[in-house]
Amino acid sequence: MNTVLSVTLNRKKNEKPVEYDHENFNTYISLPLLFNCALSDVRHGMILKDGIDEQLENKIILLTYEIESETELSANKIYPVPKALTVMKFSRFFSGIVFSHRYQREEKVCDNHAENLILLLNHEYIVQNIKKEFEV
Repeated sequence: MNTVLSVTLNRKKNEKPVEYDHENFNTYISLPLLFNCALSDVRHGMILKDGIDEQLENKIILLTYEIESETELSANKIYPVPKALTVMKFSRFFSGIVFSHRYQREEKVCDNHAENLILLLNHEYIVQNIKKEFEV
């Protein structure tokens, strides 16, 4: 959340992974479309900080599924993406991994409680590559 200026409702239906609004100069990046996921409940947008936080124009907005809550993660619980995955280009989209038992099921796996794997987006990499596409 250190890089998020605010969260907004998304009322428009995006048909492309990246859309540029010529009226307010905002760039909307649909994370579900970017990762070829289902488009149900793309309700929120995260407006990224850019140093000029007084205005809501010319911003990068990451559209995502419904945000139910915000959680602060301590740095010692964030693990780097395994180096074995760096051969796959998709790993650059993520800056780290967190294991969470927040939504833990009562099931056990090998006598251990199962934890959810959460991938943290590397928004800087995503935005950098989107900007490259616009420059061409």
